[in-house]
Amino acid sequence: MRKVLLLLLVFVSFISNAQNTCADAIVIGSIPYNQTGLTTCGAGDDYSSSSACGSNYMNGDDYVFEYTPSINQSLSIQLANVGSWVGLFVTQGCPDVGSCISSDTQVSSNPSLVAALTGGVTYYIIISTYPSPQCTPFDIDISEIVYGADDCTNAIQMDDGVIYNSSNIAATADLCLGSGSTDNNVWFEWCAPSDWTGDSFINLYDQNCSTSSGLQMSVFDADINCAAIICSGGLSSQTIASFNCVCTSDQSYSWTPTPGSCYLINIDGYGGTTCNFSLVVNDNNCQTFYTTAITDESCTGNDGAYDVTIDYGSGPFDVVVKDDLGGTVFTGSSYALGASFTVGSLSAGDYVMEITNNSSCQSSQNFTIGSNVSSDDPSFTLSPTCDGGTATIT
Repeated sequence: MRKVLLLLLVFVSFISNAQNTCADAIVIGSIPYNQTGLTTCGAGDDYSSSSACGSNYMNGDDYVFEYTPSINQSLSIQLANVGSWVGLFVTQGCPDVGSCISSDTQVSSNPSLVAALTGGVTYYIIISTYPSPQCTPFDIDISEIVYGADDCTNAIQMDDGVIYNSSNIAATADLCLGSGSTDNNVWFEWCAPSDWTGDSFINLYDQNCSTSSGLQMSVFDADINCAAIICSGGLSSQTIASFNCVCTSDQSYSWTPTPGSCYLINIDGYGGTTCNFSLVVNDNNCQTFYTTAITDESCTGNDGAYDVTIDYGSGPFDVVVKDDLGGTVFTGSSYALGASFTVGSLSAGDYVMEITNNSSCQSSQNFTIGSNVSSDDPSFTLSPTCDGGTATIT
C-alpha cells in the first residue's frame, strides 16, 4: 500500500508540473501576464541545444508557455528570482521544429528579452538551464512595449496615471536634451487636464538596459512645441528638469503644471545605451503604481470584481476598499511588490481603493463596477435568476 501511495504521489507531482512541451504549455490568454513562485524542476527535459536557438541553456528541464497575439506586438519578457545558468527563449512554433525569435542567457543574473511578434501566429516561451543545475526557480513578467516616438512631432500622448512600458531600441537622435548629448532619444507628451489641481509627478523606472549608464530624461517647459525647441551647442535651455545620473536608478520629478498646458518629455540612452523602461505621470506623490481590471456585475448579482497588480512602489502595502457610503468591503495587508489580488463579490456602484506603502504614504483610486443588466423603466423588476446569460424581465 505504501508503494502504491508513493507512486501515486510521484505521478501527481509530475502531472502538476508537466509544462515541459508545447502540448502541455501554459496558455497565456492576455498581456500583461505575471506569475511568481514557478520552477522548471520536475517539468521534464524535452528540448536541447539541437532545438531552435541552438543553445546549451536549453539542456535542462523546460517550462513552456504558449501565446498567440491577436495583433502585431512587441513584448518585454523578464525573469526574476532565478538560480544560475538560466536561459529564456522565444520560438515561432515548437522549439524542436520551429525557429528562434529571441533569447537571453545569464550565468548569474535574471534573463530578459524583447520579442517582436506577428498577430495570429503562435509562439512559445521556454525557460531552461545549462546543466548543472538541471532546473531553476523563476518569476515571469510579460508586458507589451509601446515604443517611444523616434521624432518629436509624433510624440506618444500620455494619459494621466497610465503606465507606459516602452523602449528606445532602434531610435535615432532628434533635437536635443536640456543636459547631455543626444544619441537615441524617444518622445512623449503629457497634457494637464483643464481642471488639474496640485502637483504632478513623473517617474521613469524599471530600466532594463544594454549598459549600466541607463537613460537620461528632460522635461520641457509648458507649451514648448517641437518647432519651438532651440538647440544651442546640442542643448536646450527650455527645460524645467533634466536628469543624467549615468545609472539605471529610478528618476522622478514633481512640479505644479499649468492646467490645460502640455509638456514634452525627451528620454535618451546615455552614450547610446538602449533600454526597456516604464514611464508614468500622475498625481500620486507616494509613487505607488498598479494596473487594474474590472469585471462588471452580472445579472446573478454581487459578482463584480476588481483585479489589482502592484507594479511599482515601496512595500509592503496595505489595502482598503470602501463603497460610496464609506463602508469597508475589502482589506488586505503586507502585499509585496508584484503581488496580485482580487476584490470580489462586488455589486454595481462606486468604490475607492486606498493603498498605503511602507512609509505610511497613502494613494487612492476611484473605480466603478457596472451592471450588465439595466432598465430605464422603474416599473420593470429583474428576477434573481439568469437564462442564457441574460436576466428575465417580469
